[in-house]
Amino acid sequence: MFLTLMGQEEYVNPYTKEIEIATENWKHRWVSKSRGVIYNDSEEYNPKLDVNLKRSDYKRTPIHKQFPPIALNALGCFGERSRITFY
Repeated sequence: MFLTLMGQEEYVNPYTKEIEIATENWKHRWVSKSRGVIYNDSEEYNPKLDVNLKRSDYKRTPIHKQFPPIALNALGCFGERSRITFY
């Protein structure tokens, strides 16, 4: 809940498999082996194909799923972007 209030999201780094906390203000987040990060909203943009970057090691970072969507729906009171985290 704290991340939602702060406008942040948990992402899984595809190289390290570590959870990284970053802004949720963009639809897509990409990371390189050297931990370079690109945020964008375009479905068509792919930094691996951007000749201006001169590198092709960017991978999209998926959102860390705390619970499967079915578990949230079974609870009956949580929307698509709701989060439950136990500490």
